[in-house]
Amino acid sequence: MIFARPIMQIRGQRIAVIGGTGLVGSAVTKELLRYHPQHVLVFARRDDRSQEAEQRLRKGAHGVPIRFVWGNLLREAISARHESTALYRALVRFRPDIIVDATNTATIHVGGPSIHRLRLYYDLLFKVFRALSQGNGKNGVELFLKIGTTGTGGMGVNIPFSHYRISEHLLMEKAMLAGAQTAYLLLASRTPGMPVIKEIKPATALFDATVGQAEFGTTSIPVFYGGESGNYSVEEFAALTDERNMGFLGSDALSRIVVREVQGEHTGFDCIAALNSSLPGPNAASQRLRRRILRRARTDLRSNGFSAVATGAFGPLRVSALLVEAWVLRAIAPTVAKLRKTTDTKLSEMALAEVNRTAHFSSTLRRLHLKLVGYGQTDRDLGNVDLRPWKMGWWKEQVALYAKAHHVTDTPYAGDLVGWILYRESGGKRPTVR
Repeated sequence: MIFARPIMQIRGQRIAVIGGTGLVGSAVTKELLRYHPQHVLVFARRDDRSQEAEQRLRKGAHGVPIRFVWGNLLREAISARHESTALYRALVRFRPDIIVDATNTATIHVGGPSIHRLRLYYDLLFKVFRALSQGNGKNGVELFLKIGTTGTGGMGVNIPFSHYRISEHLLMEKAMLAGAQTAYLLLASRTPGMPVIKEIKPATALFDATVGQAEFGTTSIPVFYGGESGNYSVEEFAALTDERNMGFLGSDALSRIVVREVQGEHTGFDCIAALNSSLPGPNAASQRLRRRILRRARTDLRSNGFSAVATGAFGPLRVSALLVEAWVLRAIAPTVAKLRKTTDTKLSEMALAEVNRTAHFSSTLRRLHLKLVGYGQTDRDLGNVDLRPWKMGWWKEQVALYAKAHHVTDTPYAGDLVGWILYRESGGKRPTVR
């Protein structure tokens, strides 16, 4: 299934830009302001260049209210409880329709336990998305667009350059971290309840397309501003941006691509959409094959008995426990009608009797690292096999819902029923966004 996303009007929308005073962030914010959003919230670290960017953005705001939140927000995001961070609190309070993240996350998190820190940062943002989707009848964030990086300006592992104060070793780590970021955003794009997720990943050198001036020693020289990597002399710029090396893209040109994607256009530069469209998935032929091999395997399963119900390959013990319980349920009540007319207490008694006459039941539970919850316990232990009356009532509800959804009269096989329960609880995967 494919979702066609309609064109989004920027006018009247509430937009948050994280890292909105950097080279790319300020260009994107400036371009967004041209379309008259309702309100813009900018997150940035306070320094001289950011304050200059603030003045330029306020001057070119076209009457749009623009507010700045200052601080080392990324450092705070990985060192404090999410709900207590300035980034979380400001986003939840602001309730943006659109979030553009222009921070250099791959560079900032490089070195040390970088993958862990990157995950903490995105986990914070995902928690914001969930909080906003649950509040006051509002749909929450509609779009999250990340401006990412290849880590090497589009070059390969043979890159002859590195950033100021960043070694070649760390540059390769940055490139790998940039890929991990994209993979995590890909997973987010396939998760129900998330906004539309996009990532623009320029594979070239990004510069401000103007010639500036900088003090070098006792003289002022013309320079090109390259964002995180600093100022470059005219000849450094020429060597770096040679088309056989990194090449060149102006920050203003990139900002126009970003805004077109925000509006819902398909520029061809959203790498999340490109990855989603290139991933092999299930098709009609593979589903027919699945049904055939399941029929054949379940015929063999009758001769193997209970011990073949699970190998423990699933990580959570609860999944193995559910498979065991569902197997017992089908054994004692093979039809939905029989399950419906039998009381919870009677089903529990029948289940225990089935367990007592089932060969290898105890050894199978030990192999799966499970135990049978005793009748003297009053808590609801979700990590072990529970055949008490309350659980039988729960299973009756699940089977009734399954039967209604699938129009069946037989109690479903354990794998079919448990798979469907897990889908209902987690929402499964999201249809691919194109």
